[in-house]
Amino acid sequence: MFGVSIYKIIGILVAVGLLVGYYMHTQSKLEELNQTVATKEFALKSAEATIAKTQEDLKRQTEIASKINADYQQARREVDTMRDKFNRDGKDLDQRATEDSSDLERRVNRATKRALDCIENIINKETGNGC
Repeated sequence: MFGVSIYKIIGILVAVGLLVGYYMHTQSKLEELNQTVATKEFALKSAEATIAKTQEDLKRQTEIASKINADYQQARREVDTMRDKFNRDGKDLDQRATEDSSDLERRVNRATKRALDCIENIINKETGNGC
């Protein structure tokens, strides 16, 4: 009978040893998986931050593009206005200059004087004359 109980004790010790080995292996695997989860969580937070920054940049770029487009449209309107002024009555500047050179000369001189006055006022830091 004594022999059977030694086998039982040896069997129990082997079983306990296997259970301890399994427990240690499981704990090691859990630690490895916890590290993997932490790495993945960090990567996820980093990706979310990158996405948020990209969306913010895209919004800013869209706003800038809208402003540039509005400025471009305003410049086009101003160019069209100037074309209309220089192309009154279907005549371009050359035609008007040859037909009524004294009127055109008077206008150019007056505009040149205004431009020079504006430059002088800017240099002297004064305001006036519509500058």
